[in-house]
Amino acid sequence: MRFSTVLFLAATTLLPFTSAAPTGNGLQVRGKDCDNDPKCWDEKPKCKDKCDDDKCDKCDDDCDDDHKGKCRVKGIDVTYDTDHVDWKKYKFAYILATKGDDYYSPKYKDQSHDCRKSDLYCGAYHVAHPTKCTGDDQAKYFIKHGGDWDKNKKKLPGALSIGCEDEPKDCFGLSASQLVDWIRDFSKTYHDKTHRYPVISTTAKWWKHCTNNSHEFKNKNPLWLVGDDNTPGDWNHWSFLEYESPKHDQPGKLKWYSDYNALKHFANN
Repeated sequence: MRFSTVLFLAATTLLPFTSAAPTGNGLQVRGKDCDNDPKCWDEKPKCKDKCDDDKCDKCDDDCDDDHKGKCRVKGIDVTYDTDHVDWKKYKFAYILATKGDDYYSPKYKDQSHDCRKSDLYCGAYHVAHPTKCTGDDQAKYFIKHGGDWDKNKKKLPGALSIGCEDEPKDCFGLSASQLVDWIRDFSKTYHDKTHRYPVISTTAKWWKHCTNNSHEFKNKNPLWLVGDDNTPGDWNHWSFLEYESPKHDQPGKLKWYSDYNALKHFANN
């Protein structure tokens, strides 16, 4: 009897501490200052609150938790194959406009219109074909077919996608110095025409192998990193991260490295 009584008293004494807050099923929203407050736990935390549980991968339709108490703006990569886009779920989009010097996406005009109509920040991107013609020529073709920049239309600076469709071992059959020269020509022409440097979209693996991990562009060209967050080329950080590639008719998933006000500043300046 005495032994059972002791067990009962011990269990009732520990109960308030073991049931104070969920651990694993719920998502902590506001942090340590309200750990024991049930209102701090929610399956759909809001961006205005701090998300610091590693299971909290989504704050709301606009932001993602970076596990440092900050929320990052979500966007999408829209290609020719993308048919179904719920534009209002996102705050920005990059849309495929051109490839090489002879391909203009027949869907770009309508996709760009839908993007602007939904009040997103919208940008265009160009897929590089370095063996077809010069970087200068492709930059001009891109600008002529939707790749320009206009801060008055909530338009993001254009992006150059290079290496994302090329095997790192191939490098388009060019040397590292030839590829760096080509990217430099594209970037310079784009800047001369628009007064903005293009975003560079690439994978860490391709950049390290095919440009010999060039550091030349780290201070001028924002980085759109595809696939992981191990930044190449001595960039301090990625500006955009593509953490999910386009699939079938669905867009790829992007993150902007900071909040909405920073995205607005980037688009306008």
